[in-house]
Amino acid sequence: MPYKDPNKQREYMARYNARPDVKAAQAAAQAAYRTSPQGKAAKAAANARYAASPQGKAAHAAANARYAASPQGKAAVARYTASPEGKAAQAAASAKYHARPDVKAAQAARHVSLWYGLTLQEVERMFADQAGLCASCMDEISLVIGAENYRHIDHDHAKQKGEPGFIRGLLCKKCNTAIGMLEDSPERAQLAALYLGAHR
Repeated sequence: MPYKDPNKQREYMARYNARPDVKAAQAAAQAAYRTSPQGKAAKAAANARYAASPQGKAAHAAANARYAASPQGKAAVARYTASPEGKAAQAAASAKYHARPDVKAAQAARHVSLWYGLTLQEVERMFADQAGLCASCMDEISLVIGAENYRHIDHDHAKQKGEPGFIRGLLCKKCNTAIGMLEDSPERAQLAALYLGAHR
C-alpha cells in the first residue's frame, strides 16, 4: 500500500477500484465465482437461510399475495383449479382437512346443534346415562366419529326441536334406520316383531 495515512489509503483504493480495468477484473472474478460449484452452493445456502427467516417468509407471503391478487395470478389460479391436477390437489387437501380430529369435532358440534338443539357435552351425558349402549337393542355404540357403531341421535319426527320429548335417546345405526323406516309407529314395530316371531 503506497500510503500509511488511512485517509490517503481510502482515497487510493477508491481511485483504484474506479479504474475500468479493475472493475472489469472484479466483475469477471465475481461472475466466475457465481458459476463455480462453491459460488452456487454459497448462493443456495444464503437463499435457504433467507427463505427460512421471518423476513424471508414474510416477503414470500407478500409476493404470493400480490401475485394472487393480480389479473395474471387470478388467471393462473383459475387454470390450475380447472385442470385435472388442480382438482386432484383440491380433493386431497379437502380430504386431509376434513380428516382432522378438530375439524370433525367442530362439524359434529354444528350438526347436533343445528338439527337437534344439543351440545356435544349433552350428547356425551346421554351416552354416559345409557352406559354406552343403544337405547333399543342394547348393543354397544361409540362416540368416535367414523366408527362402525357410531351413535345416532333418535328424535320424534312429530315434534319440533326444543319441545319436550323431541330427543328420545341414542341408537345404533341399525335401530335408528329401522325405526325411521317403520315411521316411528309402535304398531308397525309390534306387527313386524309378530311376523318375525311367527317365521322363526
